[in-house]
Amino acid sequence: MTSSSADFVEIRQLRKSFGGADVLKGVDLVFRLGEIHAFIGANGAGKSTLLGCLSGAVEPSSGTIAIDGEVFDTLSPRLALEKGIGIIYQHFQVVEGLTVADNIFLGSELRRMGIVDTRQQNERAAALLARLGAVLAPDMPLERLSVGERQIVEIARALRIGPKVLILDEPTAALSDREMSALHDVVRTLAHAENIAIVYVTHLIDEIKAIADCVTVLRDGAVVWTRPAARIDSRQRRQPLRRLREERRRIARRRREAEPAEEAHGSGPAHQNDCRIMDAVRPAIVRTGAMTSVYA
Repeated sequence: MTSSSADFVEIRQLRKSFGGADVLKGVDLVFRLGEIHAFIGANGAGKSTLLGCLSGAVEPSSGTIAIDGEVFDTLSPRLALEKGIGIIYQHFQVVEGLTVADNIFLGSELRRMGIVDTRQQNERAAALLARLGAVLAPDMPLERLSVGERQIVEIARALRIGPKVLILDEPTAALSDREMSALHDVVRTLAHAENIAIVYVTHLIDEIKAIADCVTVLRDGAVVWTRPAARIDSRQRRQPLRRLREERRRIARRRREAEPAEEAHGSGPAHQNDCRIMDAVRPAIVRTGAMTSVYA
């Protein structure tokens, strides 16, 4: 990156424990404006907890988060938004039955005399979509959109708040190759042309090589290393990511072993793609008068 890149978020000695288990162990990280910072780690490495602390969804046990020089012990979701931190989760937060514009302004509708101003929402939504190079009509029903187009709607909604930091949590998990390539173009534009700090969580090594300016590997709640992507050689890529491959193989093996049981209960194969394979869905019995908990 150029010397104009500024340290916008500085995480210092961030720790988080749940029930005596240390999930984050003194994490130090910096996210810079205009930079695509790839963030990788196996399941259980602490990625989701760290992103939760940054977006205000999780309260750290200790440590600080500095945003544009202002230091915080903890953030709320509202405060994180006010300070310019937006997040797009892997599972989309969109609503079928509403239009593209309705989803972009969901929860922050533009009103005139107490009534939603559909015309103004459509105009502003069109401007946001144009920034992303998207050819979508603001009044189009959401159910007519592809997965990739729905993700564009999510990004447009995040841009509505004018973010300085945009977190993308495994954004290509359900995308086709064409949609993935289009998303990469959008992310590069947001980072390099609009000077937004992008935090890009992925399991895909090819994505890291294709899009990242900087890479951080997280393991067991601690940072293994952070380096510019251009300075990472093949051996350095292989060593920290070996556990990711091994984990995916274990999940795939468990799923193959469980497939006969699934088919016997009339369940089709779970959706899978090249970066995440869902574990097997097992049948459950729910009895009248009993309380049943489901964990995922």
